Amino acid sequence: MFKRLFRKFSTEIVVVSEVGSKKLDSQEIIEEIISLLYCYSMKFYSKRKIQKIRYDNKGI
Repeated sequence: MFKRLFRKFSTEIVVVSEVGSKKLDSQEIIEEIISLLYCYSMKFYSKRKIQKIRYDNKGI
C-alpha cells in the first residue's frame, strides 16, 4: 500500500538502519520498553513535584 502511494507521487522509500548492528530484535524491544518506562516515571515524578509545590504554597 505504501509503495503504491509513494510511487504515485514519484518518491522513494529509503530504509536507514545501523549497518553492522549485532543487536537482536529482543534487545531492541527491551531497550524501547525501558525508555518508555523512564519517560513515564519522569512525567509521574514531575507531576508529583508540581503538586507538592502547589500544596506547600497554599499553606503559606
